[in-house]
Amino acid sequence: MTRLLTTACLALAALAPNASAQLLGETLDIEWHYPSLGTPIETHTVVVGPGVELPSTTIVNDTKFDIDVGDDWIEFRFNATANWTDSTFNGWFFRDSLGAFPAIDGYSFDSASPGVTGTANIVTGFNDEEFWADFGGVSVAGAGDWIRLTVGVGSTGTPFCFGDGSGATCPCGNLGGTGEGCGNSAGAGALLVASGSGSAVVDDLALTGSQLPPGVPALFFAGTTAIAGGALFGDGIRCAGGQLTRLEISFVDGGGQASTSVGIAAALGAAPGTRSLLQLWYRDPAGPCGTQFNLSNALDLTWQ
Repeated sequence: MTRLLTTACLALAALAPNASAQLLGETLDIEWHYPSLGTPIETHTVVVGPGVELPSTTIVNDTKFDIDVGDDWIEFRFNATANWTDSTFNGWFFRDSLGAFPAIDGYSFDSASPGVTGTANIVTGFNDEEFWADFGGVSVAGAGDWIRLTVGVGSTGTPFCFGDGSGATCPCGNLGGTGEGCGNSAGAGALLVASGSGSAVVDDLALTGSQLPPGVPALFFAGTTAIAGGALFGDGIRCAGGQLTRLEISFVDGGGQASTSVGIAAALGAAPGTRSLLQLWYRDPAGPCGTQFNLSNALDLTWQ
């Protein structure tokens, strides 16, 4: 393992882009259901990104509003008066038709501008791959009004192997914050998170490490089994064990962040139902314990 990591940190890699957040960059099918949330009368496919995803000019049956999608929200922006009743309007479905992001675990009315009344009548619902809202009974005063709803997208992988004192003790008492790896020279513990669906077929998983010392090489790696209780390694705790695979090396940017850009499922030969233990190793020459390297928390992922 030591040779594996030492060899890796001598290699060069391009700075990888940041991982996308929740809905951003993903494809959604947006459907207008009228009435009774039955058969859709209008369907659009959009890729979520900066700007309005569905402008009023492309909504065939009603040109009074735009639909804007953010990383974890949906917003309806109005350009005219609108009065929606149960008999004339029901709502919109948003579907993750490609299964490209983690399971949806919530959807709710968030807020509205003062000109919107009847928001108590908004009914929302969701399941793993779709979410919807019934707007029957809502009235909108005019242009400039808006309604916002919040989408909950589940996390990818289960975090474990923390250096916050909840498990194994860090090598020299260098505790990190809650959910982080052991403390480092940047004044925190490294935090590893994943975005994407965790689908072995779609292969859109991205890993991001943050709270890292700037300018150092960071190695993303995976194991096939979890080390029970964790093993002290450098200034940190290693919990990804078994057969180890180097995924990618990225140099940490000035903000203390590094990300992957490779197809992780392909690199691992992952298939639905297989398990990967993911972790981040990084150089830390000024680290608190003097070993000059450390690790993040780990993620336990069963591929879909």
